[in-house]
Amino acid sequence: MRRREFVGSVGAVVAWPVVARAQQSKRIRRVGVLIPFENENVPQVSQLWPAFKKRLAELGWVEGRNVQFDVHFTTQNNDKIHTGAAELVESKPELIVVWSNPGLAAVKQATQAIPVVFALVGDPVASGLVASLAHPGGNITAFRILSRLPLGSGSRS
Repeated sequence: MRRREFVGSVGAVVAWPVVARAQQSKRIRRVGVLIPFENENVPQVSQLWPAFKKRLAELGWVEGRNVQFDVHFTTQNNDKIHTGAAELVESKPELIVVWSNPGLAAVKQATQAIPVVFALVGDPVASGLVASLAHPGGNITAFRILSRLPLGSGSRS
């Protein structure tokens, strides 16, 4: 399977055709994840992270079988975010997933080579993080995930 197809499956979080699933190799894909909270017990993380992994599993990407996550919890401290971004880039994952404006800015500064997928980033165009949502530019892409994840009552789409 080509890297572009893998990035697309994570980025789009949409169902793949049966043919694409059959082409998956035995190789374990490495995904770096930068999360701006202290740990997985923070309510936002305890809801979003398992839902994200569950949706990927529904698409055939199962942790430990064909995908490995290298998760860096950074808190919302800017220095820790930049350190986490640098550590992720240094570990050379095939893809980086980012959950915040400061995280996206730090990863964007740290690499122009590794594909970056972002979610939960507020107005990335106005923030100057991407050129446009249709054509973010460089190694960055976005995906819409909020409508598919449990965010409690009043979830957004």
